[in-house]
Amino acid sequence: MLSDYLRRYEIMSIVTALLMVVVGVLQIVIPVKMINLVFTIFAAGLGIKGIIDVFAFIFMDNNARRYSNGLLDGFLCIIGGVLLYLNMDFFKTFLPLIIGVFVIFEAIMKMQVSFLFLTALSSSGWILVFLSSILEIVLGFLLLVYPADALVSVTIASGIILIVSAILEIIETVVMIKKIRYYSIY
Repeated sequence: MLSDYLRRYEIMSIVTALLMVVVGVLQIVIPVKMINLVFTIFAAGLGIKGIIDVFAFIFMDNNARRYSNGLLDGFLCIIGGVLLYLNMDFFKTFLPLIIGVFVIFEAIMKMQVSFLFLTALSSSGWILVFLSSILEIVLGFLLLVYPADALVSVTIASGIILIVSAILEIIETVVMIKKIRYYSIY
């Protein structure tokens, strides 16, 4: 029983890791197409969720329907999915801008904390916090100035991270298989 579970886990772990490698390579080789694919899948997901919500509302009990906002949620999801699909370029530009503003605000708050370290605590740790906040502000402005390039760069970086993570997963699984066989759990 345990051995069957472990075999299935090993197989699924290796298959998942190989899929992660494939997706990671695709993110590195064709980042723009992968971004489009992610936005398309998200738009389709919104549309499908909206359709499910509308049908759930239609087939809902009359008493429950009075208190449900499923119809509104459904139509908003459908409209959101259609708008996202039809205006992908706008959203691809808009997303890094939102992230850039968020990064800048977080960095400014971190800079404020560094000044608190300096004044209130007389701590030497303020320099590291201050320098990292400066770096984050610069990165935030890069997101604002070059949103399309930033999105492609993030996609490529996430592809690299996926590949490294998948390789580590495969190594982990192989080591686990060897340990299990060594201790004769099979």
